[in-house]
Amino acid sequence: MEKTSSLHLTDSEIEALWDKGNNAGDGYAVGEANMTPREAAEAEEFDKIRTFDTRNSTSHCVVARDGDKWVAVCDANGPWAVDII
Repeated sequence: MEKTSSLHLTDSEIEALWDKGNNAGDGYAVGEANMTPREAAEAEEFDKIRTFDTRNSTSHCVVARDGDKWVAVCDANGPWAVDII
């Protein structure tokens, strides 16, 4: 069974929202290019960081709270955040 975050989305739904935003050209770099998504989210001082991995990658994506919005951060040649809510 897939985990859900406190925003009540499954890992697959979060990943789909990241993909949709990224494919639309939305998103922004966070942290430093050599950081993992988790390291970048921590460097940006995002809150409620949770790792998820539906891609079976070694760099695992994270979902986190950034102020009043939720973001997903995945590796796209460096940590790349997309607002999901």
